[in-house]
Amino acid sequence: MPIYTLEIEDNYDFDLIGISSHEKDYRLVWAMNKRMLWRMARIAEISVSQKDVTSLHGQFRFEHPIEQTVITLIDNKTQDGYFMQELQQFDYLLKIEGERKNCDDAFYKKLRSTPFVLTAFVLQIDKLKTKQNLLYEYR
Repeated sequence: MPIYTLEIEDNYDFDLIGISSHEKDYRLVWAMNKRMLWRMARIAEISVSQKDVTSLHGQFRFEHPIEQTVITLIDNKTQDGYFMQELQQFDYLLKIEGERKNCDDAFYKKLRSTPFVLTAFVLQIDKLKTKQNLLYEYR
């Protein structure tokens, strides 16, 4: 009897922005909500297991009804570890899914001018080793 294998490719159809900030997540979210006219709210934490340590990472989410986008801010650094180990230079990751992905220069300029945002860089998802961490179900 022949053996069949099912090959499934993961879909990374979203933008990812690395953000550096020295502020706590709730203060950064407050500033981003005010500047970008969002209403991000805290949702369930994400659990990441690395070697013998499990770390919990806070996340905030906003679903934009008009632009058909989902914007999620993920806390990259905790005392127990990183959400994405190879992105240690970033404190937060901003994931943009939906119609608004491939954001324009005006969007990035506005994001970078947000209080408490030191830097914000667009990341190339294809080159990340732990990109599978970005594929999770919202709770």
